[in-house]
Amino acid sequence: MTDRHPSRWLAGRVADLAGRIAVGVGPRCEHLRDGTAGTVVAGLWTDALVCPRCAPRLRLRGDADRTCDRCGAVSTPTIHPVLVRPTPRLLVVFGLCPGCHRSEAAR
Repeated sequence: MTDRHPSRWLAGRVADLAGRIAVGVGPRCEHLRDGTAGTVVAGLWTDALVCPRCAPRLRLRGDADRTCDRCGAVSTPTIHPVLVRPTPRLLVVFGLCPGCHRSEAAR
């Protein structure tokens, strides 16, 4: 298995998320607020933090669902969904256009 290192962009976004989680910034689902959820799911396009059961609340539609979270371009026909688990309790989801996906995958 090859060790992969995130780009500066992804490392920065994950560090920002970890900081927001640590200080309690951003809306959270009731399962995170009451402590019954072990995993935090975060989408790079939103400040909301949810548990896996509430993850469907993060779903986007229309152009928002086709917008690359790295470069901001609206990609047609599709965005590549990406899931990373930087820590055992944090699952980060985002979407990348084909060009940004190739760039991140090359890391």
